Amino acid sequence: KRPELGLGAYPIVTLANAREERDKWQKVRRDGLDPEREREKQRRENSFSDNTLSVVANLYYQSIEAGLKDGGPTWMSALNNHVLPEIGHLLVTEVNQNDIVRALKPIWNTSHPTALVALKRLNLVVKHAVAMGENLKNINVTDMAKALLGETAYQKAHHGSVSFAEVPALYQSIPESEQKYLALKFSILVPKVRTNPIRCLRLCEISSDGVWTVPSENLKGRLNKVGNSTIILSDEALRIVELARPYANDDYLFANSHGGPMGKSTMRRALSEFNSDATIHGFRSSLATWLETLANVPDNVKLSLLNHKVGNSTQSAYNRSEYITERKRVMDMWEAHCLGRTGNVLQLAEAAS
Repeated sequence: KRPELGLGAYPIVTLANAREERDKWQKVRRDGLDPEREREKQRRENSFSDNTLSVVANLYYQSIEAGLKDGGPTWMSALNNHVLPEIGHLLVTEVNQNDIVRALKPIWNTSHPTALVALKRLNLVVKHAVAMGENLKNINVTDMAKALLGETAYQKAHHGSVSFAEVPALYQSIPESEQKYLALKFSILVPKVRTNPIRCLRLCEISSDGVWTVPSENLKGRLNKVGNSTIILSDEALRIVELARPYANDDYLFANSHGGPMGKSTMRRALSEFNSDATIHGFRSSLATWLETLANVPDNVKLSLLNHKVGNSTQSAYNRSEYITERKRVMDMWEAHCLGRTGNVLQLAEAAS
């Protein structure tokens, strides 16, 4: 496509002026530069704003930082590592799809999830620039860059999991001699929650009647966007809690030697001693598959058991049931499965929707 550059309207711009401008921009083109971009750069230099992409990205981060858990220290990592070093010096109004492609092409196939995160973050930065009053030529620049990047050879790898049929043998083979093994067994019994709530579990979160209230700040999701989660612990889970209690430090049930929560990789390393391919997160898959194949459980209860949203926002606003009774019965069955007490089939009436 042949680009055209307007030089101004006659008679405000005379023929003599137009010829001078023509010669000027033809020289720029002969020098290997883009006349349109160079003119935009001059306009920006003569205007009040000199906001580069890096400046706007950091301004946007500052605007959302208070709403991120622990300040969201990793929110900027995809941009800081792969985008801003390459094109962060460009004025935000100058950034085009080809610039973004140049920055992300090296990781498009090798680290595709990171590239997608970078695109998503960059799209938010572009919208913030528009809100600031920056005169961007194309607010869909990230979508155009994604189209240019094209398909990827990257194959998504699912979290390594243990077949639900193999869970009993694994659970019963884990010793109870160390804190890390107790934390691992606890994670198998309550696969609804991810690693972070378990390692950060405080004794004060467990009530006398065996109800564990997981605080929202330890759950996945934006700050103040998710509520606390309630888990009815099975008898076996409560037994593990009592075995781990002597290791507690500063109210953390699974604590490190300094009184803080257990390290992020401690349970994963403990699991690798028994299964090198499995992950802690994979036990959620074990539970989900078990629910589908062995238990006749309504979908709304299944979603609640996995800590997923039940229904759309309107349905959630009216249906605030936590399915406590149904979940307790299912998790008692999961406990029996982990302990090798087979032969039971759970039948639940359809829960209210």
